[in-house]
Amino acid sequence: MKKAVLMELAVLGLGIMIGSLSLSPLARTNQTDSEAMETYARTSSVTQHKMTLDDEPLSYKATTGFLPYYNKKGKKRTRIFYTAYTRERIPRTSTRPLTIVCGGGPGVSSIYLHIGGFGPKVVPLGNGIDLPRPPYRVVDNKNTLLGMTDLVFVDPVGTGFSEVIEEGKEELFWGLEEDVDSMAEFIRIYLARNGRWKSPLFIAGGSHGGIRAARLCARLQDMGIHLAGIILISPALRYTSLIDVPGNDIPYIHNLSAMAAAAWYHQKIDARYRKVNLDGLVEEVRSWAEHEYAMALWQGNALPEAKYTEVARQLAAYTGLSEEVIRAHNLRVPMYRFLGTLLQKERRSISFYDSRATAHSIDFGEYSFMDDPIAVNTFGPLYTAFNNYLEENLQFSTDRKYIAINRDIGDGSDGASGIPAGGRRYPETFASLASALRKANFLRVFVAIGLFDMACVHDATVYEIHQMDLPRKILDNITITTYPAGHMMYLDPSSHQKLKENLLWFYQGIRTTRFSNYNWWVKTSRQRRTGPESNYFSDSNENVWIDSEGRLHLKITRRNGKWYGAEVFSEKSFGYGKYIFYLTSRVEELDQNVVLGFFTWDNPPDYNHREIDIEFSRWGKQKEKNTQFVVQPWTQPANIHRFDTQLKESYSTHSFDWRRESIFFQSLYGHRRTPPNEGYIIESWNYAGRSIPRPGNEKTRINLWLSKGNPPSDNMETEVVIEKFEFIPP
Repeated sequence: MKKAVLMELAVLGLGIMIGSLSLSPLARTNQTDSEAMETYARTSSVTQHKMTLDDEPLSYKATTGFLPYYNKKGKKRTRIFYTAYTRERIPRTSTRPLTIVCGGGPGVSSIYLHIGGFGPKVVPLGNGIDLPRPPYRVVDNKNTLLGMTDLVFVDPVGTGFSEVIEEGKEELFWGLEEDVDSMAEFIRIYLARNGRWKSPLFIAGGSHGGIRAARLCARLQDMGIHLAGIILISPALRYTSLIDVPGNDIPYIHNLSAMAAAAWYHQKIDARYRKVNLDGLVEEVRSWAEHEYAMALWQGNALPEAKYTEVARQLAAYTGLSEEVIRAHNLRVPMYRFLGTLLQKERRSISFYDSRATAHSIDFGEYSFMDDPIAVNTFGPLYTAFNNYLEENLQFSTDRKYIAINRDIGDGSDGASGIPAGGRRYPETFASLASALRKANFLRVFVAIGLFDMACVHDATVYEIHQMDLPRKILDNITITTYPAGHMMYLDPSSHQKLKENLLWFYQGIRTTRFSNYNWWVKTSRQRRTGPESNYFSDSNENVWIDSEGRLHLKITRRNGKWYGAEVFSEKSFGYGKYIFYLTSRVEELDQNVVLGFFTWDNPPDYNHREIDIEFSRWGKQKEKNTQFVVQPWTQPANIHRFDTQLKESYSTHSFDWRRESIFFQSLYGHRRTPPNEGYIIESWNYAGRSIPRPGNEKTRINLWLSKGNPPSDNMETEVVIEKFEFIPP
């Protein structure tokens, strides 16, 4: 039971885990002798800065200081520390998006998201796993969000330099409701003092910040302040879905795919899974956990011995643990045991926050929160660099101690009222988030999850979102993205870049959908003509939707005298491998002006945008062949292969297998990966020319549009159905 309690505390936030370390910034209180330490700046510090972002100059103002929090009688109770970044030399600053960013915890400041994630400066941490050598510094952050939104990083009461005016009253602000009250009031005052009432307002938080953001959104609505969006980084929404204690089987089901990902990374998983694609593996494990495993746990002691043995063996195969360990825990291996046991033969434990990271284990088979490599290897560089950044760059000086993590906030209060509790209660706010979404159908939520995060595992977050009482249409307002990284995925360089890219689409209001177990963005041209070939594109549900069988529908529609095409593009870049599109439409019946495309495309012009095409169109000429395979540039005759597709039924399969030395295209009758014999082949073409692109940040795209923007010759709307998309790594 002692181990379960430790896990329970660790789940409640990074700060509580590190809080037991003997480091000055991780304190039990933010109160010190006021006479000896009265060195706060009396006014805010305002500094001007410049950087280059996305090859463009960017000027911004940084404001560092405090805002008060008053009680109902108008008496000042606290002062809340913040750092705001406002882009300058742009028109209409008052209507520019504004994002309020908080940390996790409870009891964690905004330091991680500030100089590790979203701020204009970032601390170089190498691969985000190993401890870099000092000295520690900040550099321009190429993945900052400042290009798309102004930013305000806020330290809740008891963290950073934020403090309660009356000594001994700190705990009155540490419960969930009190925390939300003070944050909501901070936001109101900031909007008023800075003339930002017109700005689209977003809030962002990580880990426990999910609990806070969900309740804060609802509280702001009650105050008449509606959010445009919420950004949740590795969020906790309800702790009962995360904490594996006796009598609560749900976390064991949720944890399994994360354990399998860790075992796969360290090559401890059963040999038959070691070379499979990670995405495919976690989908398989997730499906087994939700069905076979859940049913076994449901039966409890009534589970037949033969079935018990079968389940134990499969758990061993997925997790890399021995059957003996699994049986010793009655098919329910706690997370702390997995962390300490997977690599025990090497005398190493894996990190709770990123299972790719490991540390030397002093106690055989035991995991130590105090020695977690991600916590140890990232906190010191961030804390040291941040204190220097405050003084040197932001010109904010004080002898006060910056409390990055305050363990008292987690240890000394319950989850609801802030009053010390004899036993811990777990807050849940997913119902508050559901209520906020029902009230404002424009509210959008972005969720980022690391596949190697063992603290707030993917399946628990998705489960809670699916449990929210929402109309199916509103679920489209929630975007869930995954990254091959840990709890703070922004510390991983490649995932940080991908996170910024995904958030760019989110801030632009681009809709997302889920098709064939992948996330897809839905293109919109916002009432303006755009490429290809001067078309209008709409993200309306009339143009793009997923039916009850999981099939993708694209439709060209006519509204108010305009013809609108449809396009989706993948969140993920796949690179080399086989791209398979299963089509359930008669392409030979498409109007001569209609174009259906399956292709890859990258924004930069390198390698001709890395464009590889399968296209169906007669290009405005009824007698033209209707299908082509293309490796751009199409202007080179050797790069294009045209033929005529005449189907025997509605089902066909089209693919290209992209390798370093060749690209093999194929179209087949029916839905199948490979043809049983030559009679199923419509056409094949192997390209081995000089234009084969190298992988970059290309996305997979599926679109339906009009050649040269001309209306259909029959003046009819057109719909196609794609049964599924499949990617097979080389």
